[in-house]
Amino acid sequence: MTSDAPPNSTATKFDSDLEDLAAAFVDKFGLKFNQEKPNLSSPLLRWLDFRHRYVDPFPRPVVLSDKFPIANLPEDAKKGLQQLVARFEQGANVNPYQGRGLMLRNDTSGEATHARTDLLFADWGILHFHLTAKPIPAGQFFSAPADYLAFCLVGGNGVAFIDILRHPDKVGFANVALFDTMARNWPEFIEDFKIRGQLLPAGEPLTTTQVSNLREGGVGSFYSLNGALYGSPGGGVTSACTPLRLTLACDQISEWVRALAAAVDDPAGQFRTHPAVVAVASPEFRLGVGSGGLCVVEIVSKTDFLLPKAVPNTELSWMQALNDGVAPAWAAEALCPPSEPQGDT
Repeated sequence: MTSDAPPNSTATKFDSDLEDLAAAFVDKFGLKFNQEKPNLSSPLLRWLDFRHRYVDPFPRPVVLSDKFPIANLPEDAKKGLQQLVARFEQGANVNPYQGRGLMLRNDTSGEATHARTDLLFADWGILHFHLTAKPIPAGQFFSAPADYLAFCLVGGNGVAFIDILRHPDKVGFANVALFDTMARNWPEFIEDFKIRGQLLPAGEPLTTTQVSNLREGGVGSFYSLNGALYGSPGGGVTSACTPLRLTLACDQISEWVRALAAAVDDPAGQFRTHPAVVAVASPEFRLGVGSGGLCVVEIVSKTDFLLPKAVPNTELSWMQALNDGVAPAWAAEALCPPSEPQGDT
């Protein structure tokens, strides 16, 4: 992020701290980040691409489309499907069954535009999971690649299994049948993306190849279905082939960080009236991360103010949303294990 605040202001310091914290998360989770494109080399952008695609581990009910049961599914894929459903329902970690692009192949800062993100997720909001019952070897994060993939919509209040397909080639991840199945089975969901008051007829639906080419060209598109036009359930892609949702998320986080800095600068606010801070002649506030998440740290007194944690499926305050957007519990605990000493909270 860039800041137009004075160089030594709390807002400018927090902006810098935020990029440093994002870089620490990128390093901790081993994310590919080559910084080949200077204008796309913000650690926050790279971290948010991973954070948005990472499925937070809490229980979700599962619903199946009319494509189920899947005929002629091999035994390993059947067992993998059963295990994946159970993991979602139990709130276990399903991320090892995502493709390696989650960490190792996609890079928002890379030269290759088609590999900057998961374009299927960026466009239609659909994640894919490898269906295998094989145990994950010790010391490895990802499951073994599988011949069959489950394509899912993952929300805070549930998971919709759209279809299971044999592992496609690159173009196959733009399979228009996935959109059609999603729209047919969950019309209330897709209705939110319907273009209202369109002046031109919807025209012929795009083909799978056309959708793939548009995505890789960084061109946003509408999808025609039953005479109506629909926008991208995933938000779509920018001309740089990065998810538009990341640009919007960075802007929103920047606003929240400015609001946090203003709260810290308030002489009558909770930060400067804390007894430990009042005793400091020249307090120095920075952003930090503890095992509880994002926090404001007063350096001299070593006092930590933890931002409130997000609660799944509830309306979040802006401080909760900032904490969850940058340093969700699973990430904060990986960076700062609870066993490590924490400051005063």
